[in-house]
Amino acid sequence: MEKNYRVAVLPGDGIGPEVMHVAQAVLEAVQPRMGRALTLEWLPAGAQHYLDSGAALPEATLRQCESADAILFGAMGLPHVRGADGTEIIPQLDLRMHFDLYAGVRPIRTFRGLPTPLSNPKAEQSDLVLVRESTEGLFYARGRGDAGAMKKCSTRCASRVTAPRASASSRSASPRAGQSALGVRSA
Repeated sequence: MEKNYRVAVLPGDGIGPEVMHVAQAVLEAVQPRMGRALTLEWLPAGAQHYLDSGAALPEATLRQCESADAILFGAMGLPHVRGADGTEIIPQLDLRMHFDLYAGVRPIRTFRGLPTPLSNPKAEQSDLVLVRESTEGLFYARGRGDAGAMKKCSTRCASRVTAPRASASSRSASPRAGQSALGVRSA
């Protein structure tokens, strides 16, 4: 049985649209093998959209993201595009805050038969998940109206936000058979 999934595509800025066109081609190629149909809906957002319209993440785009089964996110932001308060226009933070996505979860795994960029043979056994909590730098400066807030924030600032969630991150890590789960928080 084929299931159809609606995917909100936010190509963004710079190389984002080019990468999203390639991603679309890959997704179109794998759909028959997955037994799934993906309907990709390209939506406006990003720093260039802000320059063109005054909105980095239009309300209509946000609503479409809410009702989608998934969001395929490109590169967003242009370093020279700034808001009135001097902070960079980065709608990905609006999305993260709206959906309460406090961490970037990045699986790291090697696959047998594929080359690895690491020379140590033990690298072929890599199978872990990196959890990067979004509490530092741009995330901390967000909404403070101070372009220098990112530089002013020390690790201590981020730690006040990170500490309550660190234990939640380690609890949510489910170890694979024969492996231990470890919640690590940077200092």
